[in-house]
Amino acid sequence: MARPRSTEIDTKVLAATYALIEERGLGNISIDEIAKVTGVAKTTIYRRWDSADELVMRAIEANVESFDIADTGSLGGDIGELYRRIIEIGGNDGFRTVLLSLMSKAASDPKLQVVHNQISEHRSQPLLELIQRARQRGDIASTMNDTVARVLIEAPVTLLLISPRPHRPKDLDEIIRAVVRSLSGSD
Repeated sequence: MARPRSTEIDTKVLAATYALIEERGLGNISIDEIAKVTGVAKTTIYRRWDSADELVMRAIEANVESFDIADTGSLGGDIGELYRRIIEIGGNDGFRTVLLSLMSKAASDPKLQVVHNQISEHRSQPLLELIQRARQRGDIASTMNDTVARVLIEAPVTLLLISPRPHRPKDLDEIIRAVVRSLSGSD
């Protein structure tokens, strides 16, 4: 009878892989290096993941946090909670390296494009719920479609995440007000 697969090893290898991605991006990460860093045999790693590319994809997927956005009763409050939560989760240099590297590599690698799309869809679910709540309250213009609303909300926080400059809370508040004006159709 085969020995059961150790989730401890999976967790250790995925965490080490993600740490390497945070440190230097997606380039030049090898199974040899991961085995050395973790002390896990290469054969064990290959039994779980077919290639370094697959391991990298799974490590990124394993580190995408799910979260709900509190219903504050207003579009501005909901967007503020979303931005603050995203910045809390991803507002560090390691995450910035992962995000920029994934965006860059996904443009030319179909496998990474799939991972990027899965992460985007995963991340979008709370956002779509926010948009639906706001629409039900009448906070979003009736002529605004969900795709445009999503882009208007996501673009500023994505730029904040990839920018190496720290942002000021005052700037974030101003961005939120501008996004709310755009979505509501008011000047």
